Formats: sequence, C-alpha cells, structure tokens
Amino acid sequence: MLGSRPNQHHIWQHPDVDFKIENHWFNPDYWHQQNQVQATKVGRQISYIIEYKNQKLFLRHYYRGGQIRHFNEDKYWFSGLKNCRSYTEFTLLKQLYLWQLPVPKPIAAHAILQGCFYRANIILQALHEHHDLAHWLQQQYLPHTAWLAIGRTIAAFHARGVDHQDLNLKNILWNGQTVYLVDFDKCLLKIPSKKWQQTNLARLYRSLEKFQQSIQSNTWLPDAWATLLQGYQLELS
Repeated sequence: MLGSRPNQHHIWQHPDVDFKIENHWFNPDYWHQQNQVQATKVGRQISYIIEYKNQKLFLRHYYRGGQIRHFNEDKYWFSGLKNCRSYTEFTLLKQLYLWQLPVPKPIAAHAILQGCFYRANIILQALHEHHDLAHWLQQQYLPHTAWLAIGRTIAAFHARGVDHQDLNLKNILWNGQTVYLVDFDKCLLKIPSKKWQQTNLARLYRSLEKFQQSIQSNTWLPDAWATLLQGYQLELS
C-alpha cells in the first residue's frame, strides 16, 4: 500500500530580506516556544506580532470566509502556485512597496500543498504603532487632518489602479501622522475607472456608517466623509 504524499512547502521571500525564511517561521507554536510573540490580534481570525533580530513582523494565516468556513476553515483548491492567495497578495504588495505606496513591507509568503488543496500564510512588516480607524473612533473623533490624509491616501492607490475590494475601517491604519492601507488579499491592479473606485469608496462609507450606528452617534460622519472626499479630490487634481 502506497503511503500518502508528504506535504510540499513553497516559500517566496522578498529579495531585500537579509535572513533566510524557513518553514517553521509560519507556525505560531515555534514563536511561542522562542518567547518571541509580542502580541496577538484577534478579529475574525488570530494573527501574531513576532520579534526577530529587533524587527517586528506580522504573521497571518489565510482563513475561509462566508458560509464555507463552517466546514472548511482554511483549505483552498490548488490550481497552480501563482494562483495561491499568499503568492498573489505577496506579489501585489511587492509592487506597491516598490511604488512607495504606504503598505507594510512584504517579508515572505508560504503555501503548503496537501493533495489537491493548500493552506497559506504571509509575513509582513509589523506596523505596531499604527491602529485601525475603529480603534481611534472608539476613543475620539479623528481630526480634520486625519480624514484629509485618508482621502489622499486612497486616491494615491486609485491613481495607480489599486482596486482594494475590502476597503473598510479595519483596513485603514493611522498613527497620528501617517495613513497605511492593509489586507490586500484578493485585491487587483486595474485600469483606473470611476466605477470600481466608487465601489471602493461606497464600501468604506458603509463600514463607517455601520460603526457610527454601533456607537449610537449620528454627528461625526457627514463632516468626516466630506473631508475625506476633499482630500481624495485634492490628491487627484
């Protein structure tokens, strides 16, 4: 009787990274054993901030969404290495980072082939001093300058043809001075078009509106959104 085929690991590493990424880097248990887990981020899934050689890195596993997640947590159909979600996000981030857009530096991506399926992970530069908009809005209303910067940042991505298909308040980070966009899973580079750009903005507006309702406030969003759009237009003009 033939044994089962062993798992196949594939790693893509950024050429500027001066240390070798090994398979065990994508296993949180390894970092816990080394006492190098600095923090965990709990949302729909758990991700980790780890420290290596005085660098803070962000480790994220890819999980399924929607109804399928109830019976398939993290397996994806394998249709080629270049179609793996970790590879496509890593490749996109490399390009955005090269363009000097405000994204976390991609460190490495990983896929584990298991028969006809794969699981995936990605390691990024950790933006440990930045927090998402929900964090800031739970504590205080963001200043006029922040909303302007958010609008300008989104416009800079749109000008490059970056279709962020999950633009929401959790994927926009701010540290009091600079804005970053994160989570580019399933995002695409496209010819700039008002149609998909407005779809991005509408998705963000719905996210902010939902958050406003959750904190039972109806005072800040109209002015904030108008300022964001002002910044957006300023960047494109």
